[in-house]
Amino acid sequence: MDTNRVVKHRLFLIDILRVLCALLIYMRHSITMYCCTYGSPVFDGWIVDLTSPVMTCFFILSGFSIHYQHMEEEVTSDWTREYLKRRLISIMPCYLLVVVIWPFAYPAQLEDWVLLLPVDLVGVQTTYHTLFGILHNGGTWFVSCILMGYILYPVIKSVISTDEWSRKVTVQRKK
Repeated sequence: MDTNRVVKHRLFLIDILRVLCALLIYMRHSITMYCCTYGSPVFDGWIVDLTSPVMTCFFILSGFSIHYQHMEEEVTSDWTREYLKRRLISIMPCYLLVVVIWPFAYPAQLEDWVLLLPVDLVGVQTTYHTLFGILHNGGTWFVSCILMGYILYPVIKSVISTDEWSRKVTVQRKK
């Protein structure tokens, strides 16, 4: 057993809220893209109307949760490599499965799929706003947003944790 491993506390309430947000986002897409219904037009309309705040909530809670889990850790190349490896292993297999299965489910989009496969495979579709309507397939846009957040977190953490930046913030707070 690894005695050097730090035991981290989970924020279960935040995890539950994130799952609920993801479920609402899925429900919204199933209503608008696949004509599903969840009981009444009022309830369905309510879900669709809440898309933006629910997505924003999901990403804020996810960012807070990631930071909470790693706030005491120092950013090093080994830490960054391990952090990204764990995140990519947890999300990429499912993401790639959806990317590969998509043309079988929607053969009419095969041409777009072939042309944009490189962008889809590396998960950077959210960086191309003009592809939103084309690559908004099976939730991969949402997962691409998550991947971008995972990739940016070590950079942001590194900037925030630099001594010079920390000293400036501390001096400004004392004034």
